[in-house]
Amino acid sequence: MLTTTQSYVQYQGNGVTTVFPYNFPIPAAGDLVVSVTNNNVSPAVSTVLQATQYSVTGIGNANGGTITYSMLATGWTITIQRLLPFLQNTSLANQGALYPAVVEGALDYLTMAMQQLAAGLSSTGPILPVFLSSMQTLTPNSATPSVASLAPIYRSANTLSTTITSFAGLTPGYAFAIIFGDANTTISFGAGIKGRGGSSTWTPQVGDILYCVSDGSFVYTIDSGLYASLVANTAAQIAAFAPSGLWTPSLTFGGASVGMTYSSRGGSYQVLGKVCVCAFALSLSAKGTSTGTAVITGLPVAAMGYGGVGGNIVTSDANFTGLTGPVMLDTTYGTTTATIGVPGATGLGGLTDSFFTNTTYLGSTFMYFIA
Repeated sequence: MLTTTQSYVQYQGNGVTTVFPYNFPIPAAGDLVVSVTNNNVSPAVSTVLQATQYSVTGIGNANGGTITYSMLATGWTITIQRLLPFLQNTSLANQGALYPAVVEGALDYLTMAMQQLAAGLSSTGPILPVFLSSMQTLTPNSATPSVASLAPIYRSANTLSTTITSFAGLTPGYAFAIIFGDANTTISFGAGIKGRGGSSTWTPQVGDILYCVSDGSFVYTIDSGLYASLVANTAAQIAAFAPSGLWTPSLTFGGASVGMTYSSRGGSYQVLGKVCVCAFALSLSAKGTSTGTAVITGLPVAAMGYGGVGGNIVTSDANFTGLTGPVMLDTTYGTTTATIGVPGATGLGGLTDSFFTNTTYLGSTFMYFIA
């Protein structure tokens, strides 16, 4: 049985603490990975520790144990992680004995594997140490560095100005990433490296990443700078198509609001294509001296088409007088206003100031068509 969803824990160094607890089970010593990260440099550098560099208690204990490591300086992070191989080692013989502990152990292992995957997919989870431990350094100052080792991640460490034009040792279907640890590298897009559209070169900054897939002859890429730009452009397009925000509703009688005051008012909206979904709440503290038909003004987007969808029921109201039906709203074509009324035999009859008191409240979530 598992009583925690954790599969890793991280601690920040303070220059004093040397004992770091973990509260999740680690079945065997080989399933434990301890890594330290130096966050004082950019990009941060992580190192997987050898088992001889720390001591551990609690292996096989359902409640976890502790890692003892030499003093961890400020700016460093230690990560204690359970990392299981994705295997199924339980064999149940046909017509053999069925021991509950064996079945429960297999289910626990499966659950721990799922927790491990969840941690890897989480934006706040640690990078799987199997990748960190496999990271290799590209041949420094080479225009055609080799990636024949098939490492999942490489790190650039050019000490001289270097323009990379292609990669040697390519294998079809091979995917890898390059983390740039220097500001001396330029990527030249052309015969050997495809990417960046019409751009011929890209000069990455320290910490930038180049994602690569090979077909055996070329490398097709997308870089972190271009990816960020695409995400920003997509977000801008979504915002343009579906803007949202806040708005301030106002109440008028006959087009005026002399002496009217509010104890509170506010609203929000979301545009979805050609429909505006609106919410508001408005509470009077004095209705003032204006007279005439009651109208809500200040809608965030102008309505279209014969009162939009019309007939929106006000979902919450209080302190009206003389009402003969539910309070409703009807937007007005080409304007940012909505008439307040009640349904009648010939349509929506507009309410006037006489139906309102000094403490009238109304609130609604409604929608209407927009241009």
